[in-house]
Amino acid sequence: MHQQTSFDPALIQRFSQDGFTVIRGILSPAEVARFRALSLARSAADQKAFSRTAIFTQVVDTWREDGGLRDLTMHPRLIAAAQALCGGPVRLWHDQILTKAPRNGAITAFHQDQPYWPLSRRLRSFAAWIALGDTPEEHGCMSFIPGSHRLRDLAPQDLADAGSLFGLRPDLAFSEAITVPLRAGDVTFHDGLCAHRAGTNQLDLPRVAHSVIFLEADAVYDGSGHVVTDSLGLQAGQILPDARFPRF
Repeated sequence: MHQQTSFDPALIQRFSQDGFTVIRGILSPAEVARFRALSLARSAADQKAFSRTAIFTQVVDTWREDGGLRDLTMHPRLIAAAQALCGGPVRLWHDQILTKAPRNGAITAFHQDQPYWPLSRRLRSFAAWIALGDTPEEHGCMSFIPGSHRLRDLAPQDLADAGSLFGLRPDLAFSEAITVPLRAGDVTFHDGLCAHRAGTNQLDLPRVAHSVIFLEADAVYDGSGHVVTDSLGLQAGQILPDARFPRF
């Protein structure tokens, strides 16, 4: 039976303290099967908002062009969890499919997300990472460095360089990372400044995840470049427009 998602105060407190948490069973098995098939088909297609690297295949902003994946990105249980963890209204920044090929030996190195984004760091961002298949450690689940979300002024890090983050903050190399295996339908939430990594995919199946990035509703554009905003004509200091970045 599908679990009911609950948002007890202790879970929210841990998210605030550690910078990450996990909520089990947000998607039912039937939903996982549907969204996994849609995600694999989308990843295989030749789409504009699309990139392949040695680390993973990434497709950005799927909700805008695929009604099925829009259902996932705007899933009511996912939105409810995001609002509970944020403590109020949230805004969608973008979504993305992240697929690691079978027997992919590449690690996604420890990094923070938010330094890549053209957004003021004074407001919070956080990502929901949805496992569209069982994701044990050998299948490329994520690890997090608790408390690293308090580091607000680091330069962007290189996802392909295991020493990139630690070159900026050598002390983090001595921090204990927490690895979080997931069952299909489980979701990790992590602050945009919480350092995290994804391990290698040692199995014969693709590792498929769908990530949805939420912002505090009053998130402000800072004027720097990004594939999601470059064509929109936004001005530095502008609150992101609702029509393009929906508010919940």
